[in-house]
Amino acid sequence: MLGVLMAGAAYLPLDPDSPPPRRAAILEDARPRFLLATGGMEALRIGRAAGRGEAGPDDPAYVLYTSGSTGRPKGVLVPHRALAGHARAVADRFGLTSGDRVLQLASLTFDVAAEELYPSWLRGAAVVLAPEQAPTESFRRLVEGERLTVLNLPSSFWKGWVAALAEAGSPPPPSLRLLVVGSEPVSARALEAWTALAGPRVRTLNAYGLTEATITSSLWEAAPVPPGGRVPIGRPLAGAQLLVLDRSGNPAPVGVVGELCLGGVGLAWGYLGLPALTAERFVPHPFPRSAPGGERLLRTGDLARRLPGGDFELLGRADRQVKIRGFRIEPGEVEAALASHPEVRETAVDAREDGRGGVRLVAWVVPRGDRKPPAADLRAHLQAMLPAAMVPTAYGFLPALPRTPGGKVDRRTLPLPAGGDGEPAAAARTPVEELLVGIWEEVLGIEGVGAGDDFFVLGGHSLAATRLLSRVREALGVELPLRKVFEAPTPAALAAAVADLRAAGQGAVAPPIVPLPRGGEPSLSFAQQRIWIIDHVAGGSPFYNQPAAVELRGRLSPAALAATFAEIVRR
Repeated sequence: MLGVLMAGAAYLPLDPDSPPPRRAAILEDARPRFLLATGGMEALRIGRAAGRGEAGPDDPAYVLYTSGSTGRPKGVLVPHRALAGHARAVADRFGLTSGDRVLQLASLTFDVAAEELYPSWLRGAAVVLAPEQAPTESFRRLVEGERLTVLNLPSSFWKGWVAALAEAGSPPPPSLRLLVVGSEPVSARALEAWTALAGPRVRTLNAYGLTEATITSSLWEAAPVPPGGRVPIGRPLAGAQLLVLDRSGNPAPVGVVGELCLGGVGLAWGYLGLPALTAERFVPHPFPRSAPGGERLLRTGDLARRLPGGDFELLGRADRQVKIRGFRIEPGEVEAALASHPEVRETAVDAREDGRGGVRLVAWVVPRGDRKPPAADLRAHLQAMLPAAMVPTAYGFLPALPRTPGGKVDRRTLPLPAGGDGEPAAAARTPVEELLVGIWEEVLGIEGVGAGDDFFVLGGHSLAATRLLSRVREALGVELPLRKVFEAPTPAALAAAVADLRAAGQGAVAPPIVPLPRGGEPSLSFAQQRIWIIDHVAGGSPFYNQPAAVELRGRLSPAALAATFAEIVRR
C-alpha cells in the first residue's frame, strides 16, 4: 500500500502488516492525497488532490517513517537531488552492470529498499523480488536458484545465514560477487567466519547510514579487522561527508571519541511537520565550504572516532549511554565484549531499574548451542576485558533477540531476567556462613539467599560491595579489601576467606583515622613538603607547573574569578 503526497508526488510506503493504529497515525500525520492499495485492504478516506506540479531536484522524492523517541513515528522527507546522488554513488561503488542480478529483500518501508532498486535500475541490472519468508537455512538455495550476484543484507539476518552456512560446511553460491551488510554493527567474529567460507571471491562491504542522510553514507571494504575487534564503517560515499565533533562542536582529533555528524548532498529536508526536531538534529555546518552542497550537518547521535588510516569506527549510540553509580557506560562496548565469548551467538545489553531505586546493567544472551553458559562464566569473561562497573549484574537467556520490522533489536520488549541462576539456594553450613547470608540479604534487599549465591549475579555491584564489607567489619571484626568480594562473591567463599585470614593472624580491624590538629599555618603533605624544599634549593624551576585549559560557560563574574585566583596564590 502506497500513499502519494503532493509537491511532486512524493511516495509514502505503508506496511499493510503493521498495526492499524500505527498506519492511522502515519496517514493522519502525512495526509496523502492519493492511495494505491492492493485488494483486501480496509477502506480509508483520502482527500483528492486539486492539482500536481512537476517534481524538481529539491522536491521530496519519498517520505519514510521511523520510530520516534516519543513513541510516535516521525516522517523523513528525502529530496530527489539526494536520492539521485545516492543512486549514482552506490552504482559506481558497487560496480553495478546490466549483467547483475540484485536481490530486493528489504520492505519498501525500509530505506535500504531504495538502495536495492534505484542504483540497479540506473545501470540496467535485474531486480529479483525475495519471497515474503526467506529463512536463513534455505537462503542459499534462493541465491543459487536465482543466480543472484549482489546481496544487501541486515547484519542480524546475515549473521544467521553465516551460521547456517558454517553448520552445513557450505560456501556461498558461485554466482555471488558482492555482499553489502549494514543496519546494525557487524560482528568481527561473523566477518571472520564469512571470510573463511567465501574467500576473496566475494567482495564484502560494511555499510553505515541513516534514513535522514539517504541510506548509506560510508562503506568499508572488508579486510583484516583492526586491533580492538570492531569492524570499521569505512569512508564516505561520493557526495557525503563524515565528521566527528566534540561537545563544543569542534572536530575531534584522530582517535578521540565524539559524535558522528553527516553532511553532503544526501541530507533529507528534515522531519515532516516537526520544525523543532528538525532544527535539533539538522544543525548549521561549522565548515560549509568543506562539504558538497552542505550548509547543514545531521547529528546522528552515534559515537565514533576517526582511525589513523582515515577510516571511521562506530562505538555505539550516544543516547544509549547510561550512567550507573557515577560511571558512564556505553552498552555497545559491553555487547562487543560479551559477543566474543565462544558460547554466545548474540547479545544485547541495557540498563534497567533494580527495584531498589537504583539502576543495574542487564545482559540478554542467545546461546550458540543448546547449552546455556553459566552466568558466572560470562561474568568472568567480561571481568577479564572490562572495568568492574561495565560488567552486567543480571543475565537472561533467550532463543532469539526480539526484532523490529526493520530488523533491529527491539530493546523495549526484552524481558527482565529473574534474579539468581534458577538453582535451589544452598543452606549455610557454619555460623559465619549463616551470618554472611544475612548480610547478603540485607545489602541486596532480597530474601532466600543461599551460601553459594553469587553477590553480583543477584544484582550486587562495586558500590554495594563496599556496604557489604562495612557490615562484615562490624559483625566479624575483619578488614577485607574490596577485591576480596570479587574473588569470593558467595557467602561460603567469603567465609572461607575470613577463616584463612584469621588463621594467618591477618585482617584485624585497623584503628580509626583521626584528623590532625590544625594550627595557624597550613599543614603540608609529604609530597608538598618535597616540592617546597626542591623549589627553595633549585629556585624558580618551572618543572612542577601544570598548565591546563579550562572552558568556562555561562555568565562570568570577574570578582569571583579574581577571588579564586587570589585564594590559590595565598594558599
